[in-house]
Amino acid sequence: MPNASLTERGLIAVLAGCPKLHLVLYFCRQLEDAALDTIAMIHPNLIRFPLCSVKPQTPEYLTLGPLDTGFGAIVHHCKGSWRLSFSGILADWVFYYITAHTKKLEILSIAFVRNSDLGFH
Repeated sequence: MPNASLTERGLIAVLAGCPKLHLVLYFCRQLEDAALDTIAMIHPNLIRFPLCSVKPQTPEYLTLGPLDTGFGAIVHHCKGSWRLSFSGILADWVFYYITAHTKKLEILSIAFVRNSDLGFH
């Protein structure tokens, strides 16, 4: 299978079969909020979630907006997360959600976000 890659559905299937998983490192070309929500629901015990978009200026491909809803789901459901790394288009809402719901967060790495910091206030 030349040039085969793991899709969102494939990632969710793999994760569903690994109930003790605490870390997911995923490099993707596209992602949708619903996939992140599903990952958060099936793995609320994730403590580290680095997610890297290989095309960081690409929006969520269904809504063409930021990935705030999906990242918000990770933050909301994975209460024990202490390290989060995100790249991609994010807006202020996700940063508000991070400050409101990540009580154990020690490391936050963000790249390629929009040009506002209103979510931190």
